[in-house]
Amino acid sequence: MLPSVGGCCETCEEQPSVQIPGPQGPAGADGTNGTDGINSFTTCDSFTMPAEGSNVTVTCGNSDWCDAGEIVYATGGAAKGWFEVQSKPDSTHVILKNVENTGSSEYAPNSPPGTVFPNASTLQPSGLQGPEGPAADTSLFFQIANNLSEGTDATMRSNLGLGSIATFDQGVSNGQVPNIDDIGGIANNEVVWGNGIAIEGRTPAQTRTGLGLGTAALLDSGVSNGNIPPVDTTFNAGDVVFATAGGVQTKTAAQARTALGVIGGYGLLGSLINQSTAATGDFPITPSVSKYRIDKIVFSNPNISLGTAQFGVYTGAGGTGTTIALPQSIAGLTAPLPIVYIDLVLEAAVNSIVFTANPIQIRCTASQANGTCDIHVFGWELP
Repeated sequence: MLPSVGGCCETCEEQPSVQIPGPQGPAGADGTNGTDGINSFTTCDSFTMPAEGSNVTVTCGNSDWCDAGEIVYATGGAAKGWFEVQSKPDSTHVILKNVENTGSSEYAPNSPPGTVFPNASTLQPSGLQGPEGPAADTSLFFQIANNLSEGTDATMRSNLGLGSIATFDQGVSNGQVPNIDDIGGIANNEVVWGNGIAIEGRTPAQTRTGLGLGTAALLDSGVSNGNIPPVDTTFNAGDVVFATAGGVQTKTAAQARTALGVIGGYGLLGSLINQSTAATGDFPITPSVSKYRIDKIVFSNPNISLGTAQFGVYTGAGGTGTTIALPQSIAGLTAPLPIVYIDLVLEAAVNSIVFTANPIQIRCTASQANGTCDIHVFGWELP
């Protein structure tokens, strides 16, 4: 029997109610299809990027998806840019403003004014450019532009395990490390040879050829047949070499003439070989005799055509002393030819002068860049 409320001394606790679901009912009918949305991606006809802050009217497939004040992005070919919609005259036209601002760096990637967007360029929604982020803390990383200058060079090389050779450049200049370009590598007993670009290995025969050595380089010293006779006296510049039983020795020009039974005579008094014509100035020739008469001064063997070079000849430096030949052109010396020479025109008085000047000054009065030639003075030795 359930107790009555009036017969209780205390309020009964309220019992929780539990809802028990019933069985699932049948499925309802399908709802009505929703309205199709507007495609926010459209193509447009060709147009030209206006100046910053200026407008352009664009013909497009559909402009219903955008509204005034909206930021849109256009791209086609190499052209691209962000624009603000100003208005929509109708559903196929939209007026856009170029939002690039060079002064504030806003929308800087926009193509420059005058860039043509081709037909079938695309137009689609975009968004506002966000604020510029904070400057990077350069103390936390290396910057490419600084070329690792944030740390000391020595510390960097040490941390990377590099030696001192890491600071050298590759090449063949002084202080550089040459690379090896010999295809077969450098073999045992080969000579390391610089070829102007790198180093390569050469055999002994190749090395002799590279040094310009002939077959005499393989001969022994001695006075037997097939040997090279040794020198048994001191050689002086201008001396004549004579053979003796013990080798070769030298004699002065006077001694050589005496040994040959020659007293005076005509011959070469002195020469300059491969004399540069690149600069003006005096070039001395030392005659082989103390008293002489000059017959000819011959220029020969040019390396190039000496069209601008001029020379004179004097007994003193700087064009002083006796004038042997006034400055004159040697333009007749041209190259390449097998034998080319030209005689300077000597002063008339030279035929009657006995010279003792030592040296004779060959004076270049007008230069020829990169030129060289040989200069020979001929005459008679006088007693």
